[in-house]
This record gives sequence, C-alpha cells and structure tokens, in this order.
Amino acid sequence: MKSQFLALLFFFLSCLVSAQSVDSLKIALQNAKDDTTRCSILNQLVDAESDDNIWPKYNEQLKQIVDKNLKTEQSSELKKFYLKYYAISLFNKGFIENMNGNVTQALTYFHKSLTIQELLKDYSGAANSTNNIGFIYMNMGNYDKALEHYKKSVTIQENINDEQGIANTYNNIGYIYKIQWNISQALHYYQKSLSIREKINDKKGQANSLNNIAVIYESQKETDKALEYYTKSLALREEMKDNKGIATLLNNLGGLSVQINKIDEALSYFERSLTIRNSINDQHGIAQSYSNIGGIYERKGDTKKAIEYYNKSLQIQEKIKDRKGASSSLNNIASALFIENNLPLAEKYALQSFEIANQIKFPEHIKSTSEILSKIYAKKGDYKSALQMQILFKQMDDSISNENNREIILKKGFQYAYDQKTAADSLKAAEHKKLIDAKLQQEKTQRYALYGGLSLVIFFAIFIYNRFKVTIKQKQIIEIQKQIVEAKNSEINQSIHYAERIQRALMASTELIDSRLAQNFIYLNPKEAVSGDFYWATNLSNGNFCLVAADSTGHGVPGAIMSILNIACLKEAITKGITSADLILNETRNLVIENLKNDGSAEGGKDGMDCSLLSFDLKNNKLEFALSNNPLWLFRNNELIEFNADKMPIGKHVKQNVPFNLQNISLQKGDTIYIFTDGYADQFGGEKGKKFMYKPLKELLLSLQNKAMAEQKQELEKHFLSWKGELEQVDDVCVIGVRV
Repeated sequence: MKSQFLALLFFFLSCLVSAQSVDSLKIALQNAKDDTTRCSILNQLVDAESDDNIWPKYNEQLKQIVDKNLKTEQSSELKKFYLKYYAISLFNKGFIENMNGNVTQALTYFHKSLTIQELLKDYSGAANSTNNIGFIYMNMGNYDKALEHYKKSVTIQENINDEQGIANTYNNIGYIYKIQWNISQALHYYQKSLSIREKINDKKGQANSLNNIAVIYESQKETDKALEYYTKSLALREEMKDNKGIATLLNNLGGLSVQINKIDEALSYFERSLTIRNSINDQHGIAQSYSNIGGIYERKGDTKKAIEYYNKSLQIQEKIKDRKGASSSLNNIASALFIENNLPLAEKYALQSFEIANQIKFPEHIKSTSEILSKIYAKKGDYKSALQMQILFKQMDDSISNENNREIILKKGFQYAYDQKTAADSLKAAEHKKLIDAKLQQEKTQRYALYGGLSLVIFFAIFIYNRFKVTIKQKQIIEIQKQIVEAKNSEINQSIHYAERIQRALMASTELIDSRLAQNFIYLNPKEAVSGDFYWATNLSNGNFCLVAADSTGHGVPGAIMSILNIACLKEAITKGITSADLILNETRNLVIENLKNDGSAEGGKDGMDCSLLSFDLKNNKLEFALSNNPLWLFRNNELIEFNADKMPIGKHVKQNVPFNLQNISLQKGDTIYIFTDGYADQFGGEKGKKFMYKPLKELLLSLQNKAMAEQKQELEKHFLSWKGELEQVDDVCVIGVRV
C-alpha cells in the first residue's frame, strides 16, 4: 500500500513497508512454492512499489489468490489467514478507487474491509479502515459522519497504543473543525497532532501539522506567523522530496501572497504548484490550482480567462464529487459573470453554489455566495431579496470573524510553548535525579553522610537568608514600580481626556446643527473615552447643509486619531467648493488614501471610514446623499423606506476607483431620517447574549415615531443599556435622527 497525503490528510495503511527491495521481492515471488508465501510477498510488493500504475496490479494478483483459496480451503487457521489478506486487498482497492475519484466505490470497499477486520479482531486494520471511511465522508461534505468515524478510529488506536495513528487522526479531526470554522477545536487538534509527531520524530507528519497551523494563522490575518509555519513545513517537504507536499505548500504560499497583495508572486506559486500536481495526477490539487489561477486573472481584470480556469476546476470537482470545491467554483464563476454584467447567468451559478453551501453547512461559502447574490439582486432592482442576502452575509461574516478566535490562537500558542518547556524541564529533572541517586549510592559511610547532611543544612540556611534579603528588595522594587505605573496611568488618563476635548471640539457644535435642523437628536456613545465614530456638519457653498455620521477604522485612541484625519479630509474636500454629496465622498476618499499611503504597513494604508453624508436643501425640501457601507432609513407615515449604501469604504479598497452613487429624495413634512454606524446593531446582550441586529433596531425606531426627537434619544440610550446589561460594549455607537 502507498502511504500518501490526500488533501493534506493521511490515508492510513495496515501493513508496514518492507525493508526489502522491489527487485528482491520479485525474485522471491517467482520462487515461492505456496500461496501463503505468495500472499505475504505480494502484500510487501504493494507497500514497496512506488509507481501508482504498477502496485495496483500486485494487489489484483493478491486478491485473485485469496479469492481462489477462500473457496477451496478447509483449514480454519488458513481461512483466517486468507481472510486477513482479503481485507487488505479490499482496503487497497478502496484506496485505488478514491485515487481515481470513484468515492462511492471506495467507501464500499473500505466498509467491506472493516467488517472482516472486526470479525478477525484486527484492531490496527479496523482503525485504518474506519479512518479512511471518515476521510471519504469528509470529501463528500458529510462532516458529521466524518467526525463520527475519525473519533471511532482514535478510540481503537488509543487501545492499541498506536501513537502514529492517533496523531494522524487528530490531524484529520482538526481539518474537519477548520472547514466548519470551529477555530479553537481545529487548533487544539492540530497542536495535539504536532506534539505527538515531534515526540515520535515523524517528519512528514510534522510538515503536515505545521502547514495546517499556518492555514489557521492565515485565516485570522496573522500573516507573519502563517509565513513562518509555511516556511518550516516547506523545508521539511523539500528535505523529504515529497512532491505532493511541496505542491500544497507552494499553493498555500500563493494564497498568502494574494492576501498581502503580491499578485504576480502568487501566480508564480500557483503555476509551479499546478505543474507538480499534473505530474503526479493529483485531481483534487489540480482543481484547486485551476481555481486559484482563475482568481488571479479575475484580480487582473481578465474575466474571460478567469471563467475558463474556474470551469476547468468545476469539471474536475463534479467528476470527483467534491461538493465543497464545486460550491466554491460555482460562486467564482458567478462573481466573474457579475463583473461582465451577465446577471441571469451569474444568478444561476450563484444559486447553485448557495444550495450546495447550505447542504454541507459551510459558513465561508454561504457568506461569499450570499454576498454575490445580494449584489445581483440589488442590480436587478430586487431590493427585498438583496437585503435578505446582505443580512445573511453579515451574519456569516460576524460568525467567521469572531474576535475570540484570535484570543484562542494566542492562548493555544502559549499553551503549546509551555507544554514544550514543561516536557524539556521534566527530562532535565529526571537526569538530575539520576546523578543524585548515583552520588548517594557511592556515599556509603555514616561519616560522609553526616558531613553531607551538615553541608546541606548550612547551604539551605544561607539560601533561605539570601532569599529573605531578595524578597525584601523585591517588595521595595514592586512598590516603586507600582508608584511609577500609577503615575503613568494618571498621565495617560489626563492625555486621553485632553484628546477627548480636542475630538469634541473638531465635531460639529450642537448649536450649528440645531440652527439648521430644529428637530434632531445625536446619540454618540463611545466604547472608550475617545471614539472612532463621529458626527460632523457644515454649510456648503451652494447653501445646502451637510450632515455626516461616520465610523472610523478602530475605536479608542487609534479610532479617535483616524476620526481627526477623516474630519480633516472632509473639510478639505468641501473647502475645494465641491457640493454634490457623491463627489464630496469621492474626493474625501482620495485624500484619505493619499494621507495614509506611507503609513509603513504592507497594505499601504487600508484604514479610513464608513460614512453617511447628507446634503439638505431646506428651501426646496430636498435631500441628496451618498452612503459608504452604512444605509439611510426614512420613516414616512409609519412606513420604512430603506436606501442601501455603496459597499465600499472611504479608504483603500479593491473598489477605490469606483465612484459613489448620488441618491436624492423629496422631503415631506413629518419625515424622519436616521443615519448610524454599526455599533448599536452589533452590541451583544439580552438573555442569550446575542447581537441586537438591524431588524429589532428598525422595530424600535418605528415604535418611537410618535415621540419627540429628544425622547427618542432617551429611549434609544435606555434600550441600549438595558440590552447590554453587564456585558462589555463591543464598539462605538452613533445614531442620528432628523425630523422634517
């Protein structure tokens, strides 16, 4: 049997590879005088032969001999012998069928092999077959079944103390949790696997674990840590001359290059990976490489070429029944068709992707597909469906981006380092104990023992005295440090309060807003003393009144600094005489990008803000506005009219050259307009500690329509504090209401 990786996971094999050469085994097979010897030699040939086109032929010979003898053999012991090799041949057949993409047939062979192994009490073989059944279910997208079989395999392996098998199965379990986006469990099992593989010096397994941990770091935007683990893994693969592993690492480094916007470098990695995968006929890998290359061409603006590669990927995934991969390719094709403005065909592919993603319960694909469907529906004018898909996208994005995942990664990383140090310290302690025991064994006389005892007493007396002096000194140092920290904290708090006054001064005065908009409220509730959220207003040169609600990148001091820059850019844009709301946002975006381009980050300044900018023509009762990521809600006659935002920030972005849309409405007496940031809706609270969300916010505002604006603000604040309860505020909050 061949010990190979499939999609970064092991197929476990039931027999150890023979040390004999293939040539010597062939000679032994020719000279064998009975079928029992032939079975043993053929099984070793299957293990020893490296050519995937040859070893299946040895397995077929093994199966033919076993089939013949099971029909004629009378001895119960020999029947058991041939049954064992029959199970091995079925196991190998399952491996062959899976290698050829026939997953249903592979599953049948592994189940047959498992039945015989359980009958013969061949626990090692049963663990391998159970694990491979789990692997097949995983590739079919049935993750519950996959986990069930992996955990059964671990139980068997623990009973027979198979550390190699346990490590491999832990790795597989970690992969399942990773694709279900259960980050804590994924990292937990990957590191358990790595610890065992380091202990037993399994270099191939270590390379696999290092790669998988790197994938986790990459998914959490920890690019430096991801590069570190990928590089370690690639070094091991190259040392072992493992082509499949090298191809996988090149592919992953390509993905990391995309993330840090090194597109040409990424294409080179993907093409090198594809060359290797074609040479070893890795169908899963080839499909993945085609998809990744398609993504590069889409980024370069060559959608025709992108769709060509996406279709190549989809054809292979449908052939090998890779539903997760097919969902991804369908969504990719839909995205490229959307760019080409082929909405009917884009919707068709997106719906197919959405159906598969929901069937396999894969949040990442549900997120990406709901996003493209929202865009398609919005462009078609089906705003209700677009809103539904946008809400679903936001729910999936919140789930995937849970900040707790970052904390878990750090904690797990520290725990792993601590476990490594503890293990090393334990070894040192054991060695030290051996030396002491040997020394005491030599000191046989009472005299030496007495002297040794007295020496120890004196030593410990000196030690205790010294420790007492050190403790007193440490207390003094701690007290001094405490005073320094308190002084520093006082300085920091004073600086923050001063920064708060500066930020408040830069925001629009309530007198200015009240003089132009008589009925209004502004509810600003920062997470900390200073805020990334802000409001701002000014008179435009055409006589209109401009009102802004914005959410800067970050919160606290970093958010406040960004808010100051954003206000300065808004002022500069308006100072240039621009009066149209969309053009103000376009110019502000240019100014923000220009000011941040040399910030020293790898991305070159991706910070900025989400912003709602309103321009009131109070003489003619008209309102024009432009919206960056945050919508505008208008309540008229107790009915909500929602105006969607452009899905792009004021800052560096893939759509930074796409102009903002200008929207306008005629105002009626009694209209109530709301603009806001995402802090209110994103707050966790209530009995179950869930997010407040936008739908309840709409219902709350609707219930307040008969109240004055000042009362509305009081009710919003009261409801927010009640919902939050004892939980921490997660973000800055800003809600502005204006009644005509």
